[in-house]
Amino acid sequence: MNTFRYSRLAIGLFTIALFLPTACSAADLFQFRNGFWINLHHYLYAEALAQGTNVNPRWQASARAALEHAPCSAFAADEQRDWNEVVKLYEQSFSSRDPLFDQELLAVNRALGSADDRGSAPISISNPLRGQLQRAADAYRAHCWPAHQRANALWIAALGPRLADHGTPIAKRLSEVYGEPWPNIVVDVVTYSNWAGAYTADHQITVDSLNPDYQGDSALEMIFHEASHTIDDGIIKQLSAAFRKLNSDQPNGFEHALIFFTAGALTQTELRSSDPEYVPYAYRLGIYKRVPFWAEDEQLLQQYWQPYLQGKHSRQAAIESMARAIVGEDTKASGARTVDDEVAAAIRAVLDQQVSAWNRGDLDAFMRGYAKLGELSFYSGSTVTSGWEQTLQRYRTKYQGAGNQMGKLVFSDLEIHVLAPDAAWVGGRWQLEMTDGKRPGGLFTLIFRKLPEGWKIVHDHTSS
Repeated sequence: MNTFRYSRLAIGLFTIALFLPTACSAADLFQFRNGFWINLHHYLYAEALAQGTNVNPRWQASARAALEHAPCSAFAADEQRDWNEVVKLYEQSFSSRDPLFDQELLAVNRALGSADDRGSAPISISNPLRGQLQRAADAYRAHCWPAHQRANALWIAALGPRLADHGTPIAKRLSEVYGEPWPNIVVDVVTYSNWAGAYTADHQITVDSLNPDYQGDSALEMIFHEASHTIDDGIIKQLSAAFRKLNSDQPNGFEHALIFFTAGALTQTELRSSDPEYVPYAYRLGIYKRVPFWAEDEQLLQQYWQPYLQGKHSRQAAIESMARAIVGEDTKASGARTVDDEVAAAIRAVLDQQVSAWNRGDLDAFMRGYAKLGELSFYSGSTVTSGWEQTLQRYRTKYQGAGNQMGKLVFSDLEIHVLAPDAAWVGGRWQLEMTDGKRPGGLFTLIFRKLPEGWKIVHDHTSS
């Protein structure tokens, strides 16, 4: 195989009847791709995040770190001018959007991942994005791509022996654990994917090659972590059914904690001979301690899920035990949390995101906390505003119009009361700190509803 010509390293595809066949080799697990167009797109996205003025600070920090690891050689003046204009358009269009949860960006990723490096940008990419990619392509190809292509190829090459030695048994165990056959998976390797270092949609993984946390044996664990998202439908359904049986909702994010735990535990077990000191990714980076409720979840996974991984009892028994412990019906479990706790945590996360967005001047991101519905209502004084677009325009006029400022927003004295499994009442105080020293503020009452896209505000009554 001409391994790196046209920047493709293919590690096969395969078809299976049930779980991973014992005769299947590591070369059949993933198809790795090192493509020009998808790398250009993600690098422009990183540039937009790094240079943006109204960007999520965590996203911006991750992008700036990636750019430090993947610099380009000097552009000519006209190339730099065109490049800067394209980055500005990316900032305007994409810097507040996460490629994992944005359907347009996911479609772009699929098209660019399979594009021919030697041709033009895919015709399936609509303008103006296709035109901007074409505009930036020559400069990227000349000044960035040789080094980026090489870095991606080196990452793939470093992972190859680990997959050859350990990939088949880990994949086989994951298939058994989740009760799903191993699918065809493509892996697009880029210098920057998103703030997390990798993301998966459908059967396409996009992963950073230069992220320090995705090197060595951690790269092996995390490629299987991402692959787990392609075979987790069944386990998610089983978890949901177990919680419904207890008249409860499955906690937000619990299945992701389970995926972290499972990929880490299986990788650690597989590496016990070659790397006996290996520490799974989530423990090494303190993820269980940082994410709300995950410390408690980790304890339950150790208590009930780890024995399942060791073959001591069934998957269904483990799932039902964890659900009972979380809901509070297992008297042996400590730290059981209520549905109200979960709702409150989810709503606080929405409000925290709104404060962060407001304080960086990003009204579009702030408005993501509101339901994008015509029925949205906003009461303030004697004024009633109906509809999402109308509410956004009201904010823009009042706080971004000529002579106005947004100030620094603070919420305090929050009270959250769950009214129903899909409804909650929230009360609190708001205050703005203005540059002129003024501190306007007042009270607010919010009604939240749980929609398919998460908890959103459907009614806002704010007073001064």
